Parts: sequence; C-alpha cells; structure tokens
Amino acid sequence: MSGRSGDNICGDFMMDYELPEELRMLQETLRRFVDREIIPIERDAYEGHQLKPDVRASLEEKAKEVGLWMYDVPEEYGGLGMNLLARCVV
Repeated sequence: MSGRSGDNICGDFMMDYELPEELRMLQETLRRFVDREIIPIERDAYEGHQLKPDVRASLEEKAKEVGLWMYDVPEEYGGLGMNLLARCVV
C-alpha cells in the first residue's frame, strides 16, 4: 500500500451507498404524493389532534392508487413486501 491520496485502504470491499432503482422510484413517488396531496390540505385536515375521517379515507385511497399503501407489509398479507431499507427511505 503506497498511502497515496485516493488509494483504497479497505481492500476490495467498497460500500455501495447508491439506493436501488426501486427505492429511488418509491422515494420520488412519496415526494410527489406529499407535495401534491398532503401539503396543500395539512392546515385543514385535522380536528384537534386527529386526522378528519374523510381526509384519512381520501388519502388512504390515493396512497393505494400510487402504490404507497402497505409497502412494508409482506406480500402474502396484501402488502408490497419491501424491506427495512425501504422503510428507512420512506
């Protein structure tokens, strides 16, 4: 090992921090959903500390339409079966 700047001091085990394409798409879908569906209504969406039932129902339906509903629930139970990294991204 020469000690030069830029040498790989970890050998052949470089960590890849790039998100998989599926998770980048999930992240972008969620970002658009929040920008378009949640932010515009957030001031009027609550009664006290609770989300209004009609608002909740509407957001749940919209989340299902764009594939954001139960993303972390196993497929055998009707979810998308995404892993812990997906939960962290969301």
